[in-house]
Amino acid sequence: MQEDFHGKHDPLFKFETMLKTDDVYFFDSEDFEEIIHHYLAIGKLSLAKKAAKLGLEQHPNAVSIELLRAEIMIFEDKLDLASALLTELQQMDPLNDEIYIQRAHIFSKQDNHEAAINMLENALDKGLHSFDLLEMLGMEFVFTDNYSKAKKYFMECLYIDGQDDSTLCNLMMCFNCLEEFEEGIGYLLEYIDGYPYSHYAWLELGRFYMMELQLSEALKAFDYAILINETHVSAYMEKAGALEMLGQMGDALEVYGDALKLQEPNAYLYYRVGKCYREVGHFEQARLHFFKAVQEDPMMYKAWVGIVNYYIDKKDFEKAISFLYKAIEIDPENDLYDENLDAIHRMLGFQIEEGIDLHVLQHLPKYKVQTWIEWGKLLLRTQSFHLALDVFVRAREYYPKEENIQLHLAGLYLRSNQLHHGQLQLEAALEKDTELVEVLEAYYPRVYKSPSVQKIIRNFLKK
Repeated sequence: MQEDFHGKHDPLFKFETMLKTDDVYFFDSEDFEEIIHHYLAIGKLSLAKKAAKLGLEQHPNAVSIELLRAEIMIFEDKLDLASALLTELQQMDPLNDEIYIQRAHIFSKQDNHEAAINMLENALDKGLHSFDLLEMLGMEFVFTDNYSKAKKYFMECLYIDGQDDSTLCNLMMCFNCLEEFEEGIGYLLEYIDGYPYSHYAWLELGRFYMMELQLSEALKAFDYAILINETHVSAYMEKAGALEMLGQMGDALEVYGDALKLQEPNAYLYYRVGKCYREVGHFEQARLHFFKAVQEDPMMYKAWVGIVNYYIDKKDFEKAISFLYKAIEIDPENDLYDENLDAIHRMLGFQIEEGIDLHVLQHLPKYKVQTWIEWGKLLLRTQSFHLALDVFVRAREYYPKEENIQLHLAGLYLRSNQLHHGQLQLEAALEKDTELVEVLEAYYPRVYKSPSVQKIIRNFLKK
C-alpha cells in the first residue's frame, strides 16, 4: 500500500524521527533536497540548516545541497557568505542555471537590479533558458519599470508552461502598465484558443475589455470565467462592476449577492452594494451597507463618506458632521480629501440656502489648509461675507502664517471697514507672495481699487 506524505517511509517523517533519537539514517541527496525545501517553505530555518549540514556530510559533493545552503544564507541576509559560496560552486558547475538565479537574487536583495539582469542575461548567453531563470529576468525588468522587456520574458515563460497563472498575471500587469489594452486583448484571445478553460485568462480578457469600454464583450468574458469556475469571486465582482458602468444597478446587485454567497463579506463588497442601492434610490439599504462596511473595516474611507452623504441628503446636519468628523479622524493626512470637501460644500450649500446657523460646524477638526480656503471661497461666491470671515478666522487658528488665509482676511476686514486689521493682514500676505494681488482683485474688487490698498500694493511691487 502506498504511504501518505507522513508515512514511515517518507523522507521527512524519517528525518524527524531521527532527530528524536541518537540514530543517524542515510538519505539520498534528492531526499535531503525535499526535506530542506519543506523547511524553507514553512520558515523553519534551523531545521533546514540541520538537514543541509547532514546532507553535505553524507553527500559532500552534492551541488544541489550546497545551493540550498546558499539559499538559507540569503534568507538569513548573510549575502557575502552566500555570494562567496555561489562563486565557488559556479567554478565547479558553470552551466547550472540555479547558481545564476541565486547570484541574481543576491543583487536583487541589494536593490542592484541592473547587476541581477546582467547576471541572468549572462546565463542566457550560455544557452540556459529555464522557466525559473526567465521568470526572474522578467521580474527584474518589472523592478526597473521596463515593462516591454519584462513582457517578452513572461511570454517566453508561458511558451514553456502555458498554464502558469502567476506568469500570466505578471504578463497582463505589463500590458496594463504599458496601456496596451488592445494588444493585451489580442494576446488573450490567442492564448484562449490554446487554453479555452483558463478561467483566469477569461477574467483578464474581461478586465481588458472594460479598459477599452467594450462592456458587452467584458460581460461575456466574465460569464465564461464564472462558467468555468463558479467559485471564483473576482469574476463576480468584475461582472458587477461592468453592470454598474452600464447603469444596470439592479443586475449588479444580483451579482454582488452571488459574490456574498461565495465568500465572507468584506468592507469593499459591502461598500459596492451600498453604492448600488444609493444609485437605485434605496437609501436606507445603502446606509445599512455603508455601516456594515465600516464595521468590517473602520478605515473604509469611502463608506464613511457615503454615510455622511446620506445624512446630508436627509438634511440631518448634526449627524452628517458627526460622521464626517469620524471619517477625517481615521486618516487626517489623506491627500484624497475631495469627497470630504464635496460633502462640506454640499452641507454649506443647504445651510446658506435655508439660513441655518453654522454652530454645528464649530466642532470640526483641523482640516488641511486648502479645505478651509475652498470652504471660504464657496461662502464668498454666495455673498455670505460674515460667514466667510468666521471661516477664515477659524482657519487662521490652525494656519496663522498661511498667506492665502491672510489675504482673504485682509479683503474681508477691509470691506467691513476694519482698516487696521485689514492692512496688517494684507501686508503680511504680500510680504510672502505679491501675486496674491490677483486674488484680491478677483474676490474683493472694491477693496482692490481703494487708494489706500493701491498704495500698499505699489510699495510691495517696487521691492
